[in-house]
Amino acid sequence: MALVILRGLTGSGKSTVATILAKRHPRIVEIGIDKIREENATESYCFPEAGRRAKRLLGEGVTVIVHDAFDNQKHVKMFLEPTGLSLADNSVYVFRLRCTKGEAIERNSRKTD
Repeated sequence: MALVILRGLTGSGKSTVATILAKRHPRIVEIGIDKIREENATESYCFPEAGRRAKRLLGEGVTVIVHDAFDNQKHVKMFLEPTGLSLADNSVYVFRLRCTKGEAIERNSRKTD
């Protein structure tokens, strides 16, 4: 079991990667912070709520992949606090998916087509 944090620009492929991995591996669960934002748009709610969900799932013995831009270190801390984990833990992995702003804009425009 592990906690995987995917960071990057909107359109960099975070959701795509998380969804593919979760579909291919039954012991991986995806948490998209955008979906939690739909419930309550405040950052003071969505990041800690994602952390609470991750903690519950990790307790069930699954690997959790959480994805968001996480462009602010404060957001990472808000997410990790309810889990009781830190970036220094061996079970926490952070990956930044990279793309150019032009690529991100193009990918996002395809989502709305």
